[in-house]
Amino acid sequence: MTFDTTKLKASLQRDLDLLKQTGEELRVQATLARAELKNEWERLEKRLHQAQEEINRVSEHAKGPLHEIERASRSLLDEIKQAFDRLRKTT
Repeated sequence: MTFDTTKLKASLQRDLDLLKQTGEELRVQATLARAELKNEWERLEKRLHQAQEEINRVSEHAKGPLHEIERASRSLLDEIKQAFDRLRKTT
């Protein structure tokens, strides 16, 4: 049985080229995912700030009915928690 090193090298090179291509595609996807996560994180930071403002409003001077402020604050906190859970699942 003769061993054809040229064919072996060509076969291994094709496999390596496919892996390089796959790696490059994954690198691009990872970069895009990081950008998406960063955007989501920035949005969530704003929502956290809004939640803090709502909580401060409750404790300092509740201008509207207290139960409405509490409901809005709880809803905002739940939204942020769900978004954090989604982010946790992506990483």
